[in-house]
Amino acid sequence: MEKFIKDLEKLIEDYEKRSQEKRNVRINNRQLYNKIILDSLNTIISKYPYMRFMQILGNLGYDIKYNGKDAYYEESFDTLKNIDK
Repeated sequence: MEKFIKDLEKLIEDYEKRSQEKRNVRINNRQLYNKIILDSLNTIISKYPYMRFMQILGNLGYDIKYNGKDAYYEESFDTLKNIDK
């Protein structure tokens, strides 16, 4: 069983390495980009406190439909509930 787990870990490690090389993206960079995106969203939220979260995403040009419905007017409380599911 230990050999199986080690082989599996090696396969996962190899896959992640090939995947990163293929995309030329490092995980540290991805995390940095995610933080920059969150900082930008935080700035928008502070500047426009009356906007719902989905409105912000929609105004940035993202398609905010899910489960077949338009979420543009969805209240932020409901968005958070959907995320917490």
